[in-house]
Amino acid sequence: MNPRPITLLAALLVGCGTSPVGTGIDLPTVVAVSAEDFRGEVPCSNAPGAMRSFVATLTDLGTKEEPTSFSLPSSVVRSDALGGRFAPVSCLQAAGFSFVVPGHRYSAEVEAYDRTDLVALGPGSRVLVDPASGNYVPPRWTTHCGTNSDVPGQGPVVAAIYRTRYVRGCGPLSEAYSTETAIRIQTDNASGPPCGSDPGQVERFEATLVETGAVQTADCGEAIVFGGLEGSQTYHFELFGYEAGELFPTWGTSCFRTAQSGAIVDAGCGTLLASGSMEVETAAVIASLGESCGPGAIVSVAGDIIATGNPTSVPCGATIRFDGLEPKSYGVHVSTLKSDGSAGPKAICDAIVVPGIARRANCRPE
Repeated sequence: MNPRPITLLAALLVGCGTSPVGTGIDLPTVVAVSAEDFRGEVPCSNAPGAMRSFVATLTDLGTKEEPTSFSLPSSVVRSDALGGRFAPVSCLQAAGFSFVVPGHRYSAEVEAYDRTDLVALGPGSRVLVDPASGNYVPPRWTTHCGTNSDVPGQGPVVAAIYRTRYVRGCGPLSEAYSTETAIRIQTDNASGPPCGSDPGQVERFEATLVETGAVQTADCGEAIVFGGLEGSQTYHFELFGYEAGELFPTWGTSCFRTAQSGAIVDAGCGTLLASGSMEVETAAVIASLGESCGPGAIVSVAGDIIATGNPTSVPCGATIRFDGLEPKSYGVHVSTLKSDGSAGPKAICDAIVVPGIARRANCRPE
């Protein structure tokens, strides 16, 4: 039995804390992660270079018969010492997750720190920042637990009702400090379909760094890291999810983040969507037609996807956007209206729409 006290996640104390009838004793169903199981030779103490705190993130793997793969909110707890903000758990305590399902299997990812003054961006967030500067602080060490199903006692732990079960089988802590300026896309945190090889599940991801055109791929659940970036510059990414055996993506979304010198920071991504969008920049269209916006010139522009008969009109200079489109090639008729009420010149635009991304149409005079 692990002797360390358990810090239960206050934000998750719902749904699974019932006791057996008639006992009068609170026996929650808990899956816990303890530094005793992963710190190895790294001391947990108030000393230079020692571990002081950690954040654990559980992955719910479901049952063997009905597997899943999604992350639970991370183990940050409200700290009175830090003004009520959320902070990592002390390495002298175990992090306990009570919002678990009896019979489901759980593995854990651990990020450990040599500081106690860091705060999370919010409840359940694994992203920690310096409270004074607001800058992201990467973990000093990282490891995974419960991922080796081939070795007895090293695989995922199964939650048991009214019991506390610990995730064991942790790999050695690895130093995570880096002088590299990089942005990481955590595919296991992507909001959308679950990982898997069945229809309707994401098997792999492909990410493109828009500013350079660099492309990287990874299996669902693995991180994608783009390095060699410039600090303080904002980068944009297109992220596509593929079903097993498919050559074209089923889902997509966009991500972005400002790089920080000497640190690996996580990009923020939207929800994975199966439909896409198309945009017509009317200012560029008007310029290509040799016209201008304003009194005595063009005052409004209308775009109509060919064969739909449902035009969208905007003021001259604004963007025409078509959302919820099935991924394929589209053409758009663009018409203009002058300030005197007469019709202006027309244009034809086209774009190939992809899942989850807003594609800008290419236009030419009709």
